[in-house]
Amino acid sequence: MAPETAPPWHVHHRDDEMFYILDESFLFKCGDELFEAGPGSFVFLPSGIPHSFKNVGQTVAKFLVLTTPAGFDQYFVDAGTPALEEGLRPQPVDPEKLTAIAAQYSMEILGPPPF
Repeated sequence: MAPETAPPWHVHHRDDEMFYILDESFLFKCGDELFEAGPGSFVFLPSGIPHSFKNVGQTVAKFLVLTTPAGFDQYFVDAGTPALEEGLRPQPVDPEKLTAIAAQYSMEILGPPPF
């Protein structure tokens, strides 16, 4: 994840989401709670609570995302753009398309990132 980037403020109505931070630092907002997590941190974001996160580090961040129940990984395939070459190449986001795809996975986009 590129520095200073964040997904929109959103809520998962079905899935719990977990992050294991491999490098760099993230600022998380889950409901009203705001906290930072760095390498080696494990973050649990329960379903039903709006959240977002931001890479507050200086370089590209790496992290693992886990969800339960299974199946949310297909969201990233459906919403993403295939890489044509090696390296991070952020793509423009179509908010209407992203909102429609998110709804298929019981996720609701609530607005821009809260940071």
